[in-house]
Amino acid sequence: MFSIVLCFILFAQGGTNKSVTDYYASLAGKTENLHIFLVADPQIGPADSPVGFEQELEQTLNKMVNTANQEQVDLIVFNGDLVAFPRPDYFSAFEKAVQPLKMPMALVHGNHDGKYEDGLFLSMQERLCGFRLPNYAFDCGSWRVAVLCTPDLLENNDFEGQIAWLDNELHEAWRRPVMLFLHYHLLPVGLSQLEYYTYPKDKKNKLLDTIVRYGNVQYVFMGHVHNGIKASVRTAWEYQGTKFVVLPTLVPGRAFGEEYPEFNTSKDRGYFTEAIINGSNIKLIGRQLETEAKHEFPANFPVFTKDMDPRAFMHWCQMPSYKEIKNGDFEQGLTDWLFPIRYQAEQESGFIHEIQKCEKLPGEQSLHLFVRYKGHAWQYDESIDTYQVLQIPDSDVKPVVKIRYYIPNNEKSFYGGGFIRIALFKDKDFRWMWAGYWGAREERVKHIPKIWAYHDGVPANPQFLDKCREEGKFVSMRLPDYGYRSHHITLNISELIHSLSPDVTFQSLSANTMLVMLGVWCGNEEGSFSGAWFDGIKVDWNSEEPSIIDNLSINNKMFSQPFPYNRWYTIGYDK
Repeated sequence: MFSIVLCFILFAQGGTNKSVTDYYASLAGKTENLHIFLVADPQIGPADSPVGFEQELEQTLNKMVNTANQEQVDLIVFNGDLVAFPRPDYFSAFEKAVQPLKMPMALVHGNHDGKYEDGLFLSMQERLCGFRLPNYAFDCGSWRVAVLCTPDLLENNDFEGQIAWLDNELHEAWRRPVMLFLHYHLLPVGLSQLEYYTYPKDKKNKLLDTIVRYGNVQYVFMGHVHNGIKASVRTAWEYQGTKFVVLPTLVPGRAFGEEYPEFNTSKDRGYFTEAIINGSNIKLIGRQLETEAKHEFPANFPVFTKDMDPRAFMHWCQMPSYKEIKNGDFEQGLTDWLFPIRYQAEQESGFIHEIQKCEKLPGEQSLHLFVRYKGHAWQYDESIDTYQVLQIPDSDVKPVVKIRYYIPNNEKSFYGGGFIRIALFKDKDFRWMWAGYWGAREERVKHIPKIWAYHDGVPANPQFLDKCREEGKFVSMRLPDYGYRSHHITLNISELIHSLSPDVTFQSLSANTMLVMLGVWCGNEEGSFSGAWFDGIKVDWNSEEPSIIDNLSINNKMFSQPFPYNRWYTIGYDK
């Protein structure tokens, strides 16, 4: 029976692995001093591309190929996003650039590399490597190397088939060390947009469970993030005995905002990794094209557990929750409040969450959130938030939420702002949301609503929010942000729901989970920043207090339509 299942899995992958074995035969018998180049995200375009950036990356890839040939490495791995766009001339440019390589290559499919239906990636793989497989594995010294494509390359998007293939491959190699290559990152790397720009949570969890099941996967190498050497080192994790490393990339890095000084930081691109294999040991060395500097990765990385950032893996109803707001005055520091993992640069961090005394708020301690622009490419808005998940006692309650906040004038910039968000859920289903916001140029905020959607389990587009607003499931309003005083907001949730839709009541929503979230954001313009202070957060489950903001009654005329976030992109603009 097992042999029948194995044959079926191999057939589902597009053929047998005989040609894979032949192509990588030079690696199988060599157990010492194996040199491998690991290259993430070439993202090239054709040499005659009208986009100068794409031309430059094509030239960068040519330099990468020349370096690999000069140093006579044993294998080079291109870990996804081989091309900038999945077009025939782009794939032709990549194929032409790598054809001079004198060693075997491993091609990993990335989200930029097209779909199963267009056949561009698989056809190029067949011409360059002699086989046509979305997922494949081969021997490399004493190691087994497994390569996974993104779901786009799977026929009929057969993710379950891919998991079955990986599970079988790891089971067969259970006595051997395994290194796994895939494109999307699986663990948090600390930038806002990368919270959602990865696998859906169910696929992410299933992949992680499969990877660690047999205890033989020593390394998982990923791309997609776009980072340099320092960010690669500082975002690496060990999870259940497996090391997860987001590889440095040839393209300019995202907004991590730091690099080791020995590299050419003015150029800020051309990064890659050299892996030296001796038996079951691997040494990782960060490098940069046309730079002599080398940085050796540490042998061990910080241990990651899912409770460090639970929303990256769980729906709200599955997360740690309370019957009431805990530590709403922050007198116990950050205790009981949850924060997403954010990248902490060693100099002038882009993300700050701390407890301090605020002169404009009455408590001895208040929460201070602050975010600042850190530069580099691929940046839109960056945000930091905190939240608690509450259990709604029963459907007959009348919840009232109270929050105090303060936004100093010296923590406001021309492109920055913040939000307070209250959302209701019935198990995994979104029911209702109120969002209060402040700031400047909010129409250019791109990632915050997508982060919310990823964790709420709803469509990540403005049209969905517009539909919810029309149906009375979403209401937003601008909050005062003048900085000479603090602000006090009281939200009678039952009252707000009923005022928007007279036929809808809090009881009819059948919600059993409430999310309370506070956050700030800044944009992609140099020098932008945003900060805010919070205190006095409380939820009273049975109250008749009316909705007010700074002693002014909240009414329907205050509600915004449409919600400003993401409007810039809805009408066709980009940054």
